[in-house]
Amino acid sequence: MSNPADSFTLPSSDEGWEKSQLMGGIDPSDSQYGEDFKGKGVAEDPTLWGRPGHLTSTEADTFFKFKEEVNSRGGDFKDTVYCFGLEEGEVWALCRWLRARKYVYDDVIAMIEEATAVRKDAKQDNFYPNPVDALGCEASLFYAQYPQLYSGYAKTGVPLFISKPGILNVDGMEVITTLDGILKFHWHIMMHDFADRLRSQKAKDPEKFKRFECLCVLDLDNLTMSQLSRKTLSIIKEQSAIDSVAFPETMYKMILLNAPSFFSATWRLIKGWLDPRTAAKIEV
Repeated sequence: MSNPADSFTLPSSDEGWEKSQLMGGIDPSDSQYGEDFKGKGVAEDPTLWGRPGHLTSTEADTFFKFKEEVNSRGGDFKDTVYCFGLEEGEVWALCRWLRARKYVYDDVIAMIEEATAVRKDAKQDNFYPNPVDALGCEASLFYAQYPQLYSGYAKTGVPLFISKPGILNVDGMEVITTLDGILKFHWHIMMHDFADRLRSQKAKDPEKFKRFECLCVLDLDNLTMSQLSRKTLSIIKEQSAIDSVAFPETMYKMILLNAPSFFSATWRLIKGWLDPRTAAKIEV
């Protein structure tokens, strides 16, 4: 007898999924999918973990509990979850946040409350729709000192982000703006550039474009140990802190190009510390 899960296809709607759909067509009452079950297809491909259609029974239950909490709270809490707009779709947005805290319900709620607090000031200014107001200078001047921007799309449809930290001129950036201006500009980029690109792709192909993520290309050409100064790391750290709490699980893949020998050696060590799902997203 054939298993209905074998012929399961994802629902066309992003809303109102049933438990069996979250599990990829698996009957939640089927005893063969016990505590050791990691989710449909996850054993073969760890990157599928926690995604709609690949949940375990326990993860699906957490999803419904989380969904109820998001809808009951509404307001700023819900705005934080749907940071890219309702266009992302209920099941995709909620699972994105749940993955960020490994489907531990209390940890997810705490994360969203933290993200809501982090977003508060920027939200009051509509996340700085005018980049000049954020930076205090034209964006072109900023990019001349630190080339990092969204440019085009990958073959999968996700926005392409390119960064060249080896060309970062911290002294030049201090002349044209401040760390506060850089962070305000980062909010602008995420909410008025990256988000617009995601919504545009979803509008073009709502049936196929489901994952609100980006492909990051990090070109390390000309990067030296001396460039990894306290000022440089401070900029990267502050931007990363915003992304990790307010825009979780948005990296489709990261490709590191022209890595210097000192970085390659460090990367081999770091990779051993990562879980297989995260490590699989990064290529050197």
